[in-house]
Amino acid sequence: MDIRSSDWPAGPAKRTLVIITIVLLLLGMVKGGYYTIAYGGTDLRSISIAAKMIGSGRMAYFYRWSPGQPEKYIDPNVPMNTASNAVTVAPGCLYIVSLFNTLSYLKLRILWTCLLYVLAFYILFSFIVQRDNSPDRRVLLFVVGVVLFLSSPVWFLNIERGQVYIIFAFLFTLTYHLYRSPIGWKNFLAGVTIALACYCRPNFFFVMIPIVVARNWKVLAGWGAAVFLLMIHAFLHEGLWEGYSAVVREFSSTIHEATAVGHIHYQYPEVIEGLRNLTKYKNDFVCGGIQPLCEFITPMIGLQSIYFYLGLYLAIVMTLLLIYRKKLVAGEAGTILLFGFLLYVIAEYIMPASRSAYNMILWMFPVLLFIRQPHLSPAYLVILFAGLCFINAIPFYFPFLHFTGEALLIVFLLRYLSGDKKKRLQHFVIIA
Repeated sequence: MDIRSSDWPAGPAKRTLVIITIVLLLLGMVKGGYYTIAYGGTDLRSISIAAKMIGSGRMAYFYRWSPGQPEKYIDPNVPMNTASNAVTVAPGCLYIVSLFNTLSYLKLRILWTCLLYVLAFYILFSFIVQRDNSPDRRVLLFVVGVVLFLSSPVWFLNIERGQVYIIFAFLFTLTYHLYRSPIGWKNFLAGVTIALACYCRPNFFFVMIPIVVARNWKVLAGWGAAVFLLMIHAFLHEGLWEGYSAVVREFSSTIHEATAVGHIHYQYPEVIEGLRNLTKYKNDFVCGGIQPLCEFITPMIGLQSIYFYLGLYLAIVMTLLLIYRKKLVAGEAGTILLFGFLLYVIAEYIMPASRSAYNMILWMFPVLLFIRQPHLSPAYLVILFAGLCFINAIPFYFPFLHFTGEALLIVFLLRYLSGDKKKRLQHFVIIA
């Protein structure tokens, strides 16, 4: 949709703010380009090698280079104390990266950064260009999207490591726009999109829970049809999913399989595919969020039963469904997808697996959706800005800052899902 000239923010102060934000975005892109060239993209390197090994099934998650094999398969960062090669992304992500298997790693590294920016721009501008936005709302969306996401340590961490998490934020956003459409085939495609997302990140399965409650049959039909085809594909590539399951078990905090690790330590070439920086990474990004529950429970009481965490998650889901059932039955797209996002992140908190700062970029979807609503009160903005600043250690770091930041976002999300828009935060008092 085109933004009419009348939608351009009036007043020199607002226009200056937009211009400053554009300059900040351009400078951030230069910085992102610097991280792309100067650092090796350690995560992208390991994922890209696994993507080249898709045809070998389970071996994609356990392959290790040895002398005499092509240098395009060398991952100098592969850990020596694990049975797997420490690639933990699902097969769907490997298939995405495999689209670029013919490229040299340097070209892939540059193209991947460009792709991350394209997806981030889609997320941002898909909310900005909505017809019912006021000029002031467009400015707020643009400033928040650029300043608190695309110029943040969380974003640059994703760029520097060559991570995949912006893909998940993109899939949430795409699903939302397809779901809210009055056109039936777009609703069907929303279900297909969620199924594809599950293939890339199994946690997306939980997004289907509120859709089932809402009984959106067109979305459910799309999801069911796509899942059927994807299950056939997974069955035909069973070894790949077996390898993924094995690596998930290996990195689970509650499962410790007795595995004899006796890898030979080879001396890797100093120059690999013409590059000297494949082991170089930036380790001083200060950002993060809530860590998994097992990080606190296991050290205190030594509880390692997976059934405890599954039971706890089920209890939380059932409680939330009881609280928000009427809202979900109404079937409003924003409510459905935000509730699905809530179940997605709670699963990350509960399930015994590592959770890194990369994940914080997923908040780009719900935050922009929050801001796009027409009755956003100043109290909302205070909570949002505080939460986003804290996960990025702004203004400075102190203990539990990141935890507090994401906790504020969760509290805001819960309040947002409750009650009338004009009354959601009526108990907060803002003194101007």
